[in-house]
Amino acid sequence: MDWIRAGKLAVISLGVYLLFRFLLPFMFPFLAALFLVRLLRDWIVLARKYFHLKKQIAVLLFSVGTLALLLGSAYRLILCVSAQGSRLIGFCRECMPEWRNSFWGLLGNCDAILGLPAGALEGMLTEKLEHMLELLNGYFLERLPNQLIQAAAACIGFFIMLTIVVMASLLLYQDYDNILAEVRRQRWYPMLSRIRSCVSESGAAYLKTQGIILLCTIVYNAVGLHLLGYSDTIFLGILIGIVDFLPILGAGTILIPWLLLVLLQGNIVGAAGLGVIYLLCFLTRQYLEPKLMGKQNGLRPFYMFVCIYLGMKLFGLWGVFLGPLGVALIQGVYQEWGADARQ
Repeated sequence: MDWIRAGKLAVISLGVYLLFRFLLPFMFPFLAALFLVRLLRDWIVLARKYFHLKKQIAVLLFSVGTLALLLGSAYRLILCVSAQGSRLIGFCRECMPEWRNSFWGLLGNCDAILGLPAGALEGMLTEKLEHMLELLNGYFLERLPNQLIQAAAACIGFFIMLTIVVMASLLLYQDYDNILAEVRRQRWYPMLSRIRSCVSESGAAYLKTQGIILLCTIVYNAVGLHLLGYSDTIFLGILIGIVDFLPILGAGTILIPWLLLVLLQGNIVGAAGLGVIYLLCFLTRQYLEPKLMGKQNGLRPFYMFVCIYLGMKLFGLWGVFLGPLGVALIQGVYQEWGADARQ
C-alpha cells in the first residue's frame, strides 16, 4: 500500500510539474482575465446600475483602470528606488576618498606587519582590480546589444499580453454566466470543484498569512522611516515588504546595508532606528508565520519553506507562489483520487 500511495504521489507531482512548466505560460493571460472578471464583476454591475454604462464599456474601463493602477504603482516604485539609489551613489562618491585613504592605510600597515616592501599589497591589489575591470568591460560590451534586444522584445511581449488580458476579459464577461453554467453541467465538475476548494483553502491560508506579514512590514518601515526623516517612505515600505516576502532575501537585505552606511556617516540614532525596524520585521515574521500557517492549514513552517525553495529552484522567482500552490494542488488531487478509489 505504501508503494501504491508513493506511486500516486509521484504521478500527481509529475502532472502538476508539467502543468506549471508547459501549460501555465500559455494559459496565464486567460487565467488573469478570469481573475479580473471575478474581482471586478460586482463593481461592474454597480457601475452599470448607477452610471448606465454598456457592458463592454464598463468591462473595458475597469480592466484598463486596474491594469493602469498596477502599472502606475510599479512605475512610481521604480522611480522611488532610482531616487534612493542616486542618493546612495552620491553618498558613496562623497565618502570614497576617505574610505580609500583608510583602506590604503590599512594595507600599508599590513605591509609593515608582513615585512613586505612599502606599497606591495597596494600594487598587487591595483593590478588585480584593473585586470578584473577589463574582463568585466569586455563581458558587458559583448553582451550589451543582445541584452537590449531581449529587453525590447520582453517589453513588447508584456504589452501584447496585457492587450490579450483586456480582450479576454471583455469576451469572458459577456458570456460569463453561460460559460459557468456549461462548465457546471459537465460530469467532471464536482471533482474539479472539490479540488478547487482544497486548493483555495490552502492557498487562501498562505496568501492571508503573507498578506498580514506584508502589511505589518510596510507599516513598520513607512512609519519608522518617516520618523527618521526620510522621504517616499510609503514606497520604500512597499519595496522592503516585497523583498521581505522573498524567503531567500528578507528585509535585512536592504535594512542591514542601509544601517551600516548610516553608521559610517556617524548617525548613531538613525542606525539604531533602522536596527529597531529590522528587529520588528524579523520578529513579526518569526512569530506570526508559524502561528497563522499552523492554525489555518496544518502545514509546518519548515514544510512551507521547503515548498517555496523547491518552487524557486524549479520555476525561478515565480516559484514563491507556484511552490505552495503546487503542493496544495497535489494534496487536493491526491485526496480526490483516494476518495474515488474508496468509492
